[in-house]
Amino acid sequence: MIRRIFIIGLILCIVVTGDGAASTDYTKQYSISTPFPGRSVEAGTIISFPIVVESTGTGETGRLWVQPFAGTTDWDFTFRKDGSEVTQITLPSGSKETVTLEIETDSETPIGEYRVKVYVGDATLWLTIRIDETHKGEDGILTLKTVDEIGKAVGGVLVELKPVRGGGESILLTSASDGTLRTVASPGEYTVSIRKEGYYSPAAVTAKVRAGMTETLSDRVLQTRDTALTVAWETRAVTVTPGSSTTIALSLENIGRAGATFSLGTEGVPEGWSVRYRTGTGTTGQDISSVYLGTGDKRDIQMVITPKYREEIGEYTLTSVISTPGGDRYTAEIEASVRGSHGMEVSLDQYILETTGSDPLTFRVTVRNSGTAGDLTAVTPKISAPTGWNAEILPETVAGIAPGERVVFDVSLIPPSNVVASEYKFTMKVGSDQAVVEDNFRVAVKEGSFAAILGVMLLLIVGGGIYLGFRRHQRR
Repeated sequence: MIRRIFIIGLILCIVVTGDGAASTDYTKQYSISTPFPGRSVEAGTIISFPIVVESTGTGETGRLWVQPFAGTTDWDFTFRKDGSEVTQITLPSGSKETVTLEIETDSETPIGEYRVKVYVGDATLWLTIRIDETHKGEDGILTLKTVDEIGKAVGGVLVELKPVRGGGESILLTSASDGTLRTVASPGEYTVSIRKEGYYSPAAVTAKVRAGMTETLSDRVLQTRDTALTVAWETRAVTVTPGSSTTIALSLENIGRAGATFSLGTEGVPEGWSVRYRTGTGTTGQDISSVYLGTGDKRDIQMVITPKYREEIGEYTLTSVISTPGGDRYTAEIEASVRGSHGMEVSLDQYILETTGSDPLTFRVTVRNSGTAGDLTAVTPKISAPTGWNAEILPETVAGIAPGERVVFDVSLIPPSNVVASEYKFTMKVGSDQAVVEDNFRVAVKEGSFAAILGVMLLLIVGGGIYLGFRRHQRR
């Protein structure tokens, strides 16, 4: 029994002695410090801490890393030396080195105090960062510039921002004429891709938009194709009138490396419409279906759109297409809004009528739809006449007159039985649901032949009576 106790005690002494030797042999490899371990910053900014590292051991390699805590898990931590990122350090015993720890705070971090723990090998250091201003709930701004291979600005470039996470819809934008683009976007990461007809597109890049901050991408470079064109349409929305031509100006420039002939065409033209391209103006202009441009050449042409004569009022679309020999297409969807005007023309076959009594007068009135905005409806002529005169018009009314069509009305005008010889003024008024037109005409009433004979006979009788009276007076 005593022997067992002795053996157990001996084993315990060996274990304790071994542990003591192990602890005595351990040597700490590094110690770290910074002169200002606490800083105040605005959320979204980058703060730098100089970390002084001293080797206190045998020169073993130590890993550099940061342990985040509550509220800092979305922050980015980077160790840098001479502008390059470093992740490990090896120093001879007794030597020192300074590395910079860059901490990029999240711009949506709420106001408050946050702590992180820095590790360099077996050494640790606590840092305190106070956020005194936050951008939580704000949008961010993304800016970029599109240029060609020689640095010349390229405008009108389609820029697509596609969210990396969440499956949201892409945002489609267009760079300005000077190639710049500045847009507001929700915080997050986006895949940025650009494209423009006539250019080879660069590879897509990832951009991080932070709340309340501006992210500026480096210039996005497009490579010019051998046959490339810039096309500027003066407008992509026009108001047109049925049967009349409307012109849209186009400006073409060959930005490719070689001269080429470019085809001019259209797609989706409404039935009965005419669309053609012209060069020049007035009598010197001519229709064209293609145009040759040398390298750097510019040309102004016109696109002439003519709707059919009786086109209905409404919105129509067609596509202007400019094609290169290599098959590249430059397109613009043209919105044509058909608008018309109502017009009515009224004409009489006689404007001065003559009569010698109460016999009816007949004439015709022609009404023409001179407008382009559809039918004239409920067309009704009426006559404003002096007292005692009557008028009959057939037909009394017409339901509708189509644009360009005409209708003839037969008019009978009946004078009163006691009409006095004179000239009378009448007004023909033609009304419809869309327009009203008035026109004047006159009727000259003359004495009949019987009345003239009676007048002559009365004059002869009066003259004879005077003559006889005069003779009798002479005899006396």
